[in-house]
Amino acid sequence: MTKNLIFITPDENGGVKDHTTKLANILKDRNKIEIIKIKKGVNNIKKKKYVKSDIIILQYSGYGYSNRGAPYWLLKEIIYLKKKVNKIIIIFHELYMVSYYPWRTAFWTQFLQKFIFKKLLKVSDYSFISTKKYFEKLSIEKKIFYLPSFSNIGEMLKLNRKRENIIVVFGMCETRINTYKEFNNKLFIWAKKNEIKIIDVGPKILNDEIKKKLMVNEVQILGPLLEDQIYKIFKKTKYGLLSYNLDYIDKSGVFNAYAAHGIIPILSDKKSEGFIIKENYHYLSSLPKSINKNNSISKNIFNWYQKHNILKSSNKINSLVK
Repeated sequence: MTKNLIFITPDENGGVKDHTTKLANILKDRNKIEIIKIKKGVNNIKKKKYVKSDIIILQYSGYGYSNRGAPYWLLKEIIYLKKKVNKIIIIFHELYMVSYYPWRTAFWTQFLQKFIFKKLLKVSDYSFISTKKYFEKLSIEKKIFYLPSFSNIGEMLKLNRKRENIIVVFGMCETRINTYKEFNNKLFIWAKKNEIKIIDVGPKILNDEIKKKLMVNEVQILGPLLEDQIYKIFKKTKYGLLSYNLDYIDKSGVFNAYAAHGIIPILSDKKSEGFIIKENYHYLSSLPKSINKNNSISKNIFNWYQKHNILKSSNKINSLVK
């Protein structure tokens, strides 16, 4: 029997919106799909008439619905919808911020953020947590499942072992700026020494210092590309660069895009606790001295990703909406 699935998602460019689009396209094969896009400060959830057979899928990231990351109004709406619909499923892309610095907004809103998260978790029929670190603290609840993010830009069905000496820096503007700052001139020196092409993919970088460095070091800047264009590049790319907190790497859309295409991730020289991915097995923690080694990492990270690819993720959700 066809189910009515209603996605609620932030209406802003980024990983959550892309995740919604991808997931909805897969789930529409078995279900009727509707997407309610929410702009910050605009509550249009009540504009729709709901019936008891409806199933809500809330794509939750606090900062997607509120500038301060604490959309209390959304919590009230979900509690209201609980009485109107069949089920509420929540996919938590972000939980809550923790800050120890009074000059940051998150310091003053973190307790409200945490309160909203706990209440949403309680009101949901099922919830998905994309970070293993948080999931293991919450997994005593049978209605909570661990599900890392999948790639928003497609996946390779079969691993391509023939790779060119290319390193890609992919993602939103801020993500790439942080990555270039993290690796700094080491990246350009290493690339030149090893005759590796650097390709930049994503929205225009607005940092003048970084833009100048990319130009001086002859980085190939491609801008935002369509999915099939990205696929052609990723298919032959050997390395992918990213600066990210490794303890939450499983929720990164950029990291999972690399993994889905068998690209060897280089994740800065930071260390992780090792319970998600293993250094020198799933990723490199620094630019490699030899570019002819570490090829097994491509296979390892590709295999790691297959356990939560978009088909596996959608099948899990389909099993809960029956």
